[in-house]
Amino acid sequence: MLKDSIELDLVNWKCTSFPGYTKSQFCISSFLENYSETRTLGENKVLLRFCKNKFDIISLTLILPHLYLYRYVLKELIETEKHYVGDLGLIVEGYMATMSSKGIPEDMKGKDKIVFGNIHQIFDWHKDYFLGELEKCLAEPERLAQLFIKHERRLHMYVVYCQNKPKSEHIVSEYIETYFEELRQQLGQRLQLNDLLIKPVQRIMKYQLLLKDFLKYYTKAGMDTEELEKAVEVMCFVPKRCNDMMNVGRLQGFEVLASCHGPRKDGSSCLSSWSSSVSRSIGRKVSHSPVTSSRTA
Repeated sequence: MLKDSIELDLVNWKCTSFPGYTKSQFCISSFLENYSETRTLGENKVLLRFCKNKFDIISLTLILPHLYLYRYVLKELIETEKHYVGDLGLIVEGYMATMSSKGIPEDMKGKDKIVFGNIHQIFDWHKDYFLGELEKCLAEPERLAQLFIKHERRLHMYVVYCQNKPKSEHIVSEYIETYFEELRQQLGQRLQLNDLLIKPVQRIMKYQLLLKDFLKYYTKAGMDTEELEKAVEVMCFVPKRCNDMMNVGRLQGFEVLASCHGPRKDGSSCLSSWSSSVSRSIGRKVSHSPVTSSRTA
């Protein structure tokens, strides 16, 4: 007699409630076809809840590989998020903290805000909130889509970061073999600063790729994908906006540099003037960002 629910071991592909059944003989509920409730019972087990007296015979081989694969993508998303937060920490708790405590060279003053942009804000949110919410999705994968949809506005802090990125690159390139190289050696870090500062750009692009993979396997597993499709749409739009704003940042930088030939009448350099204006711009964008506190997001 069939029970109301069964456990599936996703690694070994066996039904723990009905060990005598093979994967090709097992019954999957029609309730699953109508976007069944699923719950994780451990790292590699999923509970499929059945509707009484409503069963369809479906080959388990059609379902199980995709149940396993969408969880594999989810675990990759979480593991890479942990590495990402660690990389951001190398910047904020390494470079930025050291520069703040030990001071910076006179000719670097004012430029440090452009070098790092709003990366501290990005780091705090991912470390204090977003990583933990992603980890909760292991037990409840259906939470994943809403997590990205809900925080679309928050993720626009990457747009601010990307618009500033070309200006940051210009300044970093001036000091990468001198001041920032000395800092790298003091901190005992393997990667150079410019390799770390590109991480947020790479990460915001990576989310859409992982979500698309998750959507593919989630669909083939017979799950409801309406919200997930919206999440993919969000995470295609945000990176596109980021890319557009990086191009805007490059154009702004080129225009300023092209109009500048040597010292200005007031004795200031083109770059110092550019640095102060961009620094003020970053401050305005971050302070007026339409987002809530990361603790209550």
